[in-house]
Amino acid sequence: MAELAGFRDAAARTLLDGPAALRGLLIEVHGLEPDAASILVDLFESQQRVSEVPGPAFLLVERSPGRCDDESDYSLHHPLGRRASEALGRAVAARLGREVGRDISLSVADMGFSLRVDASAPVAPEVWSRLLDPDRFEDDVYEGVDRGELPSRRFRHVAATALMILRNPEPGRVRVGGTEWVSRRLFPMVQARCPRHPLLRETRREILDDLLDAPAALAWVASRPEVRVRSLAAPSPFTRAWIDPSAPDLLRFEPASAALRRLSARLMA
Repeated sequence: MAELAGFRDAAARTLLDGPAALRGLLIEVHGLEPDAASILVDLFESQQRVSEVPGPAFLLVERSPGRCDDESDYSLHHPLGRRASEALGRAVAARLGREVGRDISLSVADMGFSLRVDASAPVAPEVWSRLLDPDRFEDDVYEGVDRGELPSRRFRHVAATALMILRNPEPGRVRVGGTEWVSRRLFPMVQARCPRHPLLRETRREILDDLLDAPAALAWVASRPEVRVRSLAAPSPFTRAWIDPSAPDLLRFEPASAALRRLSARLMA
């Protein structure tokens, strides 16, 4: 990822001399075919036109309208790989959730993640620097994990591996709901009755050690990267190319009663 981040930075600086200079760099230095080089030049030009190309030493935050009128999307670009990106995304989402008191949807990719927030709770530009504080960073990574649906999904895998559930207990019969009942029913039941259950501990270990890379994310946050915030009319070309928001993880911070009252007030209005 460091090499890719460096390439993006070099491409952005070369683009200052014009698209022909960037095209020459891609063909002569990186060995791309002319057609492939043209596609990349168009992507970088489009990104630079509506926002800017993310650099390795700063966090680029792009705000754009969500799919619904009552939502706002925040796309955050950084130089981290997928595992560190998820650790950073969950820490930032946990802190932002406490800040605005609303549920937050998180979508993670290499070198970026997106947050979908209720539009009635806009995030001021100066807030983002506070969300990158390295103090208690790993604690907030853990909270971001626990507030979402990742533990229940991972528990399903761990429980199947440990033979706590059978993949095909009665051949020929279809279980209503498939294996989703493990996430919806069995996981909260085990959590409530035996919080130190070995399978729960293994679920947490796999998430924190195998799926996330909190040390790499913390090291980048501790470097105190600059934060640049831009408001856009639509998601930027880099956001559309890098981040897929089709299957976000929902981090819950708002009590159900408060959410129902807000929905009722919105409908009555």
